[in-house]
Amino acid sequence: AVRLVQAFAPAMQGAGRGNFVFISSINARMGAPSLAAYAASKGGLETFMKGFALEVAADGLRANCVAPASIDTAMLRASFDQQPDPAAALAANILRHPLGRLGTVEDVANLVLFLASDEAAWITGGVFPVDGGAGITRRSAEGQGTGRRSRARPSPFRPAQRRRFRIEVAPSAPVAAGPAPLNTLHQ
Repeated sequence: AVRLVQAFAPAMQGAGRGNFVFISSINARMGAPSLAAYAASKGGLETFMKGFALEVAADGLRANCVAPASIDTAMLRASFDQQPDPAAALAANILRHPLGRLGTVEDVANLVLFLASDEAAWITGGVFPVDGGAGITRRSAEGQGTGRRSRARPSPFRPAQRRRFRIEVAPSAPVAAGPAPLNTLHQ
């Protein structure tokens, strides 16, 4: 990413427009066994992108990340083939995605094309998941695939078990007159 930026950002800055779309992963934000180094590299990419997006915004450049989950590629299929039961590994992976399928290359490409287009001209510094819902829940294979929870683990949100919360607001201190100081990138 750094070399890509070094190679192309100066010309884009000269033109006063352009954008970068980096490919990250949902693993940048959640742990997975044996993926610590991979997750750290993707987390670093997302942090780099955010800082870079701030640095070049005034020049009319944009930067965003797309963060896919399990995309149906030859590489992913090969990882399933290395498991004792490849079909079970595939099925277990699919169950981690609430939409009930692996993503496709087209799913990722469509988001990348949108972010690179003029329709996304006011979007910068974002990380956008393409994950079939995997980022909102890391589901185990138990009780999944139907959208129903296992009877062994009752939902804490069933009507009989719902808790009522009461929010109390303490009186606030008087607000000082005048504008608050601004924090800027360059002082």
